[in-house]
Amino acid sequence: FSSGWGLVRINVRAPEQVVFACLQDFQRYPSMISAIRAAEVHRAAGSAVRCSYRITKLWLEVPTVHQVEPTQGRVTFDIDPAATGLVLREASGFWQVRSNRGNPVESRVVFRVFAHASDLMPNWLVEYGARKCLKRATAWLKPYAEQLWTMQRRTER
Repeated sequence: FSSGWGLVRINVRAPEQVVFACLQDFQRYPSMISAIRAAEVHRAAGSAVRCSYRITKLWLEVPTVHQVEPTQGRVTFDIDPAATGLVLREASGFWQVRSNRGNPVESRVVFRVFAHASDLMPNWLVEYGARKCLKRATAWLKPYAEQLWTMQRRTER
């Protein structure tokens, strides 16, 4: 077991555009996601955005390429294949945001990821990391987007 898929679905009490804005605000990820210590946006060309993130207490660098697809409500990510190393050989996935049909101020978010760990990583560590990372990758979005939506509604009054 050195590779696999993960999937998480969450409902967020905020409109689709608010949730999507959070997902594509790459520079602010450190203030939104506890595992990300620093973020640099290197360049954007069309829908592609190249970023470098420093994660965990070890400040591991994760160079990432995002594709922002507003009409699809999708933000994809791929770890730069030229930069993979000791921990990950490959990681890719997407965030998909859709308005909840019954409630336009609620969104349904799907997060799907594929990861392939380095052969140097022991299986127990890969399994532990997969469980922990999937939770961390999604736990931040709901409270952050809901708080942002609450603040936006207050300023509109």
